[in-house]
Amino acid sequence: MKEEPLVSLIYVSLSTVPPAERRAEVNQIVMQSVAHNATIGVTGALMSTSRYFAQLLEGRAAVVDRLLARIRLDTRHRDLAVVRRRRLDERQFAGWSLAYSGSSTTLDDMLQSLARIADDAAVDALVMVMTALAVPVAG
Repeated sequence: MKEEPLVSLIYVSLSTVPPAERRAEVNQIVMQSVAHNATIGVTGALMSTSRYFAQLLEGRAAVVDRLLARIRLDTRHRDLAVVRRRRLDERQFAGWSLAYSGSSTTLDDMLQSLARIADDAAVDALVMVMTALAVPVAG
């Protein structure tokens, strides 16, 4: 039996979390993701700004699709847009990472542009930023 291919999926969404609750909510998201995604074989990174979330998920296609369906139901964000989905030869984020969490006008602008127009160069730039800023999260 052939193993299902790995995929990488990146989405951007608009946060609905009030600023005063952002740090606690992002911490909760990260801790839940670390625990849950380890059990289903998904890795990735999360970026959070004052207005947006961006998340990169890596795993078997069907598993990532089920997880995305679950993420779409989360009321802490809205207007989720998948900006890239592609087959993956190897994982870029071997463990779960928090790429960024905080207030950054530059990152907000980048994510706002991606939510509207997701061209390859812009998505590549987002992945480079996530990779550069990623801090492993202990699980």
